Amino acid sequence: FSAIVESIRQDYPVLLITFALLIIAYIISKITSFVFKKTERIPNISSKVKAGIISILYVVVLVLALRGGSFHGRPLQLRDTAITPSAYLNNLAPTSAFCIKTEVSKFFKSSSMSALRLFGVKEKDIPNISKKIFNSDEKNLDKILTSRAIGAKFTKKPSRIFLIIGESNSAYPLNFNLPNLDLLPQQKELTKKALYCRKALPSGFGTMITVSSIISGIPATKLSVSGVFKQTTDYSFARHMKELGYKSTFWYAGQSTWLQLGDFAKFNKFDNVVGGESMGNLYGSVEWGLRDKDMFNFIAKSDIPENSFNMILTVSNHPPYDVDLKAEGCPARIKTDFENKLWHHWYSDKCIADFIKNVSAKYPDALFIITGDHPSRQIPKEIESNSVATSCIPIIFVGEQVKSLKREIPEMIHLDIMPTLIDMIAPKGYEYKSWGTSAFAKKRKLPIMNTHAIIIDGKVMLIDSSECPKEYRTLQEMYMALAHYRSISDGDFSDIKK
Repeated sequence: FSAIVESIRQDYPVLLITFALLIIAYIISKITSFVFKKTERIPNISSKVKAGIISILYVVVLVLALRGGSFHGRPLQLRDTAITPSAYLNNLAPTSAFCIKTEVSKFFKSSSMSALRLFGVKEKDIPNISKKIFNSDEKNLDKILTSRAIGAKFTKKPSRIFLIIGESNSAYPLNFNLPNLDLLPQQKELTKKALYCRKALPSGFGTMITVSSIISGIPATKLSVSGVFKQTTDYSFARHMKELGYKSTFWYAGQSTWLQLGDFAKFNKFDNVVGGESMGNLYGSVEWGLRDKDMFNFIAKSDIPENSFNMILTVSNHPPYDVDLKAEGCPARIKTDFENKLWHHWYSDKCIADFIKNVSAKYPDALFIITGDHPSRQIPKEIESNSVATSCIPIIFVGEQVKSLKREIPEMIHLDIMPTLIDMIAPKGYEYKSWGTSAFAKKRKLPIMNTHAIIIDGKVMLIDSSECPKEYRTLQEMYMALAHYRSISDGDFSDIKK
């Protein structure tokens, strides 16, 4: 109890905030009294204006109080309750009523057919939707989404595979010529000897939404996914890696219990989960757990077993953006807070490249896949209205064996990573279920789309923008409905009555 109180005292100056709010309330009350003493009993336009101004002042103070005495940054959120290695402390919710409301809402939205109405469809529409999207009369989604490996592109399977999901690892530094903002120089260099895509869509636009989709292999919808363990594991990344002889570990620099991420990974067949709380004394030194450099150093020094698949989620390119960039060797002369946020891309990029260099020295046949969880929210003003800048992340396959496959893939989505990897390492004819399409396939199985954007004929369009035709918006809603349907059912709709 005393530790919690001390943490609150350090992070939130409660007494100072309370005292300041009392003073502000006193001043406003005096102003209010003065104003209304001068106001006539019969209301007029002048008195209404004054009353409006007073009301706005009260609302401002109310918002200030609700946000903990600050307009800067973000308010206290539910996820802030999960920041310790103690399950007991992490399960303490702000109030029991709020906890019940959140969990009940999550359950009904994410684990029932009734949620299909949010996409403008009903269960009876599913067969027709499937036929329109896949151009197939098949009544079982699993059969439709089953693919076969074309035959291993590698002469020998890599002994260790690393899928690095960089926090806010956006593609815009690779797509736009920004002379004074060379934010991803290492990834730019890696693409010269890689199989890569600079215009890939993430599964979603939030960390948990995207990462849970990569883990489970099912497209992210607009519904909550955290805490829902009913969905199928037939499409999960780790499941397929296990079938191909790889043990899987999920590494995360933050708390593994954050939004039940660790449990979700285990449910989806990961053999091990290693959160920041298990990475030594440095955990907790920053808001999200460990800095990227410290996490990568921990993994690089660990004994990574042979035939292992490792999914890694970083955290540093994220608020509060408090890495000492100058000390890390950043070449830029940073003058503003916005520039500091932008150049955190450089730090994350450097950490990824250093990790690849260090691990490759230990395991020369290792394969690395680099992507981002979602696009950066820190975008230079000159490109902030460009849909590629606001929507795309990179996907880069790099390693000694990839050099012979090096080329640029025009467009991809996160769910294409697994089938592409399978075509690199699996024997010919290996059957797997996937919503994605291998980069080596002759044609796409599904359109490239997510909760916010779609790529049609090479053009990235935001679903809610005026330039996106109505038929594409309808297509996206059908796609989301189909993904939700499969996540809560066995995918067989032969018995659905029209």
